[in-house]
Amino acid sequence: MMKNSVLILIENDNEHVNQVVYQIVQKSLELKMDNIYGVCITKSINKLEKELSLLPFDKIVYYEGYGNFDSKIYADCFVDAVGLFRPTVSLIGGTPIGKSTAALTSGILKTGLTADCTELQMDDEGKLIQIRPAFGGNVIAEIITESARPQMATIRPNTFPAYEGQVKHNPAFISGTISSKSPFEIINTTLKKSTKKISDYDIVVVVGNGIKNKKDIQMFESFAERIGGILGSTRALVERGIMPADRQIGLSGSYISPKVLITFGVSGSIQFLSGIRNADTIIAVNTDKDCRMFSVAHYPILADIYEIGKII
Repeated sequence: MMKNSVLILIENDNEHVNQVVYQIVQKSLELKMDNIYGVCITKSINKLEKELSLLPFDKIVYYEGYGNFDSKIYADCFVDAVGLFRPTVSLIGGTPIGKSTAALTSGILKTGLTADCTELQMDDEGKLIQIRPAFGGNVIAEIITESARPQMATIRPNTFPAYEGQVKHNPAFISGTISSKSPFEIINTTLKKSTKKISDYDIVVVVGNGIKNKKDIQMFESFAERIGGILGSTRALVERGIMPADRQIGLSGSYISPKVLITFGVSGSIQFLSGIRNADTIIAVNTDKDCRMFSVAHYPILADIYEIGKII
C-alpha cells in the first residue's frame, strides 16, 4: 500500500510559528499520516528551530532570507518542497498568507485545491475527503481529488484542536534553495495595528434568535464586557441586521475555541455548532428543553434569557 505523507506550510512571523500550524499538525496525526513534512520560509531559521523541534515533523525544508511575504516566492518554495518530498497531501492554513500561497501553488502544480475545509477524513484508498460548507453554509460538500497529486486543502484557523506535545522530536532540517526571483522588490513593510478578533477571546457570550430587537443587545454586551469577554452572534441575528457580520460564529462566520462560551437564546443549528466545537466549557440558556444547544452544553439552563439578563 502506498504511504500517505503530508506537507504543511509552516507559517511564521520570523520568530514564532502560527497557531494554525499546530492545529494542522494535530489533524495530520489523527489522520495517521505515515510522514509529516514541513516547508518553512523565513528570514532566519535560527529563531524558529527550537520551537520547531517540539513539533512531530519528520523533515523540514527551510528557505532563508525571506523576511517579507511574497506570494510568488512562497509558491515557488512550496513547489520545490513538493518536488523534494512527493507528498500525497498538502495542507495550508486558511490565513491571508496561506490562501495566497495555496492558490498560486495549486495552479503551478495543476492539482485541485479545496479552500476553508472544516473537516478532513482519509478513505481506505488514501484519498483525502475534504469537507467544507457551500452555498452560504446551507450545504456540506465532500470533495475528493481523484488523480492529481498532491491533494491540497486550506484549513480554517481554530477548526481543529492544537497539538500540545512538549516532547522533543528533532526533525531533520534541510536547507532549500530556489532560482526564481520576485518580479518586484519590497522596500519596506509596516505592520498594521490589528484589532482583536472574536476568535482571540477566552470568554465569548453569544446571542441567538431569542433576541427580540436591537436595543436588547446592550444588556448582553455589557455582561460580556464585565466578565472580560466579547459578544458574538448567530447567523440569524446578522441577517436581521441586529449584529455585525464580524461577530458571526459558525460555518459562514468565525470558528472559535474559547475557554468559556455562554449562549443566550441560541437553538444550536449544525452550522453554529460547527464553529464552537473546540470550546472548553459551554453554558447555554434557553426556554426550549429540547434545543440542540442543550445536547452539547456542559451547563444547560432552562430559563428565559430576559429574566436571566436582569440579574447578570
